[in-house]
Amino acid sequence: QKGSAGRELFKRGARGLYHGKMTRFGNKIADSGRRTRRSWKPNVQTKTLFSEMLQEKLKVRVTTSVLRIIRDRYAGSFDKYLIKTREELLRMPLAIDMKRRILEIYRQRSLAGIDKSKQLPPQPVPTQEDFDAIGSIPKRSSQ
Repeated sequence: QKGSAGRELFKRGARGLYHGKMTRFGNKIADSGRRTRRSWKPNVQTKTLFSEMLQEKLKVRVTTSVLRIIRDRYAGSFDKYLIKTREELLRMPLAIDMKRRILEIYRQRSLAGIDKSKQLPPQPVPTQEDFDAIGSIPKRSSQ
């Protein structure tokens, strides 16, 4: 099986959440102009991530880019990351299994009609009077 750029898949990527990150290769260029081949490996950390749907912790090797994706795109929800990420990018058998179990829970809840009751009521949109009621915020004195 080949990667998207025709490269061999990063075998270590199946042991954690790497989101398609692989070892990259290039040149170190000295002041003299001499080029030396070198490699850059993904920044891998060992973290414990919590699944709210399954109420389980998963200790996993994860790249810092995946941690940023979970934080920025999915508001810190590991479950949303698992659901929305393609299995080709997950590659970790345990994560793929968790994804399938979470999707099964969603299917069961939608069949039972539980999802509709779990939705939050709509929040009122603040009006100009709300902002006027707050008043002006005193400025900090610079020292």
